[in-house]
Amino acid sequence: MLARILAAEIRSATGWTIVIENLTGGGGTVGTAAAARAASDGYTWFFGSGGTNGIHAAGSCLHHREYLRRPSRLPGE
Repeated sequence: MLARILAAEIRSATGWTIVIENLTGGGGTVGTAAAARAASDGYTWFFGSGGTNGIHAAGSCLHHREYLRRPSRLPGE
């Protein structure tokens, strides 16, 4: 829900088109993995819970840990 609220505010402030995609499955693993594989270009933002952000970061999925440590950028930076 937070992502949708934030998207509405960003849309009204910038005019950007924002797409919210909910990926379910594996206790958040599917969505976290998709975000981890996305390019680090500022166009993909990941919103998760304590489970997806904490458990995966501490777990055995290296690509999840790498994603959560990447610097955030805005599109075009």
